[in-house]
Amino acid sequence: PDGKTRFIVYFDGTATPRHEWWRNIGDRVGLYDKDYVLGRIDSALRESGYDPDGNPKPDMMLVGFSQGGMEAQSVLHENRYHITDVVTYGAPLIYDDKPGINTIHLRADGDNVPGTGNAPTTNVYQTDPHTDASQFILGKHGDPSVYTNVGQSFDDSKDPALVEKQKSLEKFQGASVEVHDPYAGS
Repeated sequence: PDGKTRFIVYFDGTATPRHEWWRNIGDRVGLYDKDYVLGRIDSALRESGYDPDGNPKPDMMLVGFSQGGMEAQSVLHENRYHITDVVTYGAPLIYDDKPGINTIHLRADGDNVPGTGNAPTTNVYQTDPHTDASQFILGKHGDPSVYTNVGQSFDDSKDPALVEKQKSLEKFQGASVEVHDPYAGS
């Protein structure tokens, strides 16, 4: 809305061709496919007219689901980009949140996958008013409607602490151009 170019980098979960279940083990301890992931981000920046090694660096938000949320946390801790916001959903927390970065970790009640991480955080928003937690099973972790509901609940929240996080995310709204990962099949 203010005419600045910003980037949103989205990381898929385990179900995509590049994310096999066994890679969760490496991602869980921060051993993600660093060269591939940073190379794709650098390529998208170049395609958009930005030098990934140049200055000033554009604002960037990292968004990741499940295994992708672990990769987003790993990219944040590379300190390579000007990351202002991080949103994970259904993701184990493998690093402490970084001061000065607007961070929110969305979790559905009853989803045990995010609880497999070991990093403490205060930036967790956990709810899903549309899912009976007693009926939640591992298969629901990948059900898009579950986290669509959690995201909508977060967006609708009037909690003052969450409103500040929502406001920070607004700067990423506006016209968009998409660059797709060839491994993602689109």
